[in-house]
Amino acid sequence: MSLMCVSLLTSVEKSFVRYARFFGYWWCLSLAYFVSTPSYVIVRLMNFLVLENYPSHQL
Repeated sequence: MSLMCVSLLTSVEKSFVRYARFFGYWWCLSLAYFVSTPSYVIVRLMNFLVLENYPSHQL
């Protein structure tokens, strides 16, 4: 009985580690996405404003 309980706990721990690793990876990915997207939008907006203010034939 105790051996079965230990093996069950070990399998639960292994699956928990796997899910924690997966969710940690997903969380890092979404955090990087949320950090990079506004900066990308700001860069695109700055490029658009610069191109609007200074047409290409003036450069």
